[in-house]
Amino acid sequence: MAPRNDWIPTREGDLLDLIALWQPRLTNAATQAAYGWVAQECTATNTTLTAFLTARTAYETSKTHINRLAKDRAKKDAIAAMRKFANERIRFNTKMPETAREEMGIHARDTTPTPVPPPTAQAEADIDILGVHLLALHLHAVPGAPPDPHHSDYGYRIYYGVMPPGGATPEAASKGRRELIEPPLTGDDLPHSRFTRRQKEQFDFPADDSGKTVYFCVRFENAKGEPGPWGPLFHTVIP
Repeated sequence: MAPRNDWIPTREGDLLDLIALWQPRLTNAATQAAYGWVAQECTATNTTLTAFLTARTAYETSKTHINRLAKDRAKKDAIAAMRKFANERIRFNTKMPETAREEMGIHARDTTPTPVPPPTAQAEADIDILGVHLLALHLHAVPGAPPDPHHSDYGYRIYYGVMPPGGATPEAASKGRRELIEPPLTGDDLPHSRFTRRQKEQFDFPADDSGKTVYFCVRFENAKGEPGPWGPLFHTVIP
């Protein structure tokens, strides 16, 4: 059988066994009434399951390419119908005892929130020059950083700022692009940021930024938006 995070069996034989448990319940008027199921929905779901069984029998009788395609399409439809019925009529149905759900292969979702701690690992990136005023960052954890739970290192927050040669004028620093007057000392000194879950993030700077220096600093964020520690500052000249 499939693991609990996907209750649909991966083996076709196990799927047939599960369908054999579903069909008597879907077609039983007393069961429908006891669980508050809608008869028309039960009939529609059972019809889809029966179509798959019929297509599978046809394939087992004559294993042609056409019959296999028909079986696979019917199987896909049957699985989709079972998922829909399970999510709408079984999983959170208070009229069904837990044992009845378990017998149909459905496990109630865990509604207890799982704590998501802030990240503890540092993040950094390698710079790839793609073209004129075009860069890409290849994001990753700092080597040797302790691994965090998956949802702690949910994504990367990239902080960045651009400094013209000699530093920006006070007006350029306070308006528009908020260019840097002097090299930053920490990520807190960088005026812009963007969030990504990708491990490669592309930056396309304005054409007149070519020849200016761009500074970056990256930190992980968890699924709640809480940041981890600052990674190292790094920079390059925009081509």
